[in-house]
Amino acid sequence: MTDTYDYRELIRPLIAVLKDKTGAKVYESSFEGRQPKDPFLTYEPVTPYIPLSVDVVDDEIWECTWSIDAIADDMIKAMGLAQKSLKVLRTQEASLIFEDAGIYLVEEGQAERRDIPYIEGVQKHRVGFDIRIRVQDHFTDDVQTIDSIEQENKEA
Repeated sequence: MTDTYDYRELIRPLIAVLKDKTGAKVYESSFEGRQPKDPFLTYEPVTPYIPLSVDVVDDEIWECTWSIDAIADDMIKAMGLAQKSLKVLRTQEASLIFEDAGIYLVEEGQAERRDIPYIEGVQKHRVGFDIRIRVQDHFTDDVQTIDSIEQENKEA
């Protein structure tokens, strides 16, 4: 058997496009450490695996959803960065980069407010959207399945 899909193959090109085209730093949403300087983007898997068929294991094509959030101390900054990120992901340039990496953006949600409660007395504003991505796993089973059966007609 081979290994299952490595999510880094998906997230690295996604982060690279967002960082390069928006100029914002991009972090995992549950990162540890000090709060970065505003504004910045975060990502997290919402639904890491959505099967598209029930009986395919080898080289399976499947989908997943990810949340992208823009965080800033100012609502206007957060809205602007979220909207810019959403538009960047819809560009032909991003599509070509993703296609080269074997990932396909299937659907993008609308940017919406997702404010964060007070953190250490500082109000942070969050505006984000979800995206749905299609990928292909390169997992293969060691035991081959039977695809068809042929019956020979032998007359006695």
